[in-house]
Amino acid sequence: MPDVYYDYESMASAEAGHYTVSYRLGTSPYAITAVHGGLIEPHTSAIAAAIAGTEHSLYVFEGHRPGGRNNRLHINSHKITEPAALYVASRARYVVSVHGCQDREAHDIYLGGLHEELKALLKARLTEAGFAAIYAQDSADEYVRSHFCGNYAENICNRGQSGQGLQLELTRRLRSRLCPMDDTGVIDSSALIEFATLVRGVLV
Repeated sequence: MPDVYYDYESMASAEAGHYTVSYRLGTSPYAITAVHGGLIEPHTSAIAAAIAGTEHSLYVFEGHRPGGRNNRLHINSHKITEPAALYVASRARYVVSVHGCQDREAHDIYLGGLHEELKALLKARLTEAGFAAIYAQDSADEYVRSHFCGNYAENICNRGQSGQGLQLELTRRLRSRLCPMDDTGVIDSSALIEFATLVRGVLV
């Protein structure tokens, strides 16, 4: 589905009060972002926060439209000009951007971005741990190849000081597995901690 709004500015003027922005700066060279957090791409906020821990910078844009339809707040990653997002990215050497996608093929993780070394290292670690990970460019799905590669220089994942970053597209089934909720709406974090620890292990 195409975005409702062409850019952040048009979305912000039409959707004031339907989203929140939060961020904090860390001490490492990395920033972790969830630019489609909250109810736009569910669980990406929690996953990004778990990866960030206390040492990496964290930026989260969360949608919470009353009555739903939070997909209206989605802005393509290469069109994100929200000031805090650009500020956090500019203060980091590398940006890791966490996204959510629909279930596609048999894979659960599509790796994109211009940091080829980091992408290769994480793919190897994920595969060793039993996750179904693939480079987005190698997918048999044309939609994945055209939308998930994260190869625009303007993509938020490539807006760090190095100009090279990492984009993680996580399927709905994987996000649900990482963030299962009990009857009170509390996330059982054991699987999430395991996944975040694995990703954090390559951010050195």
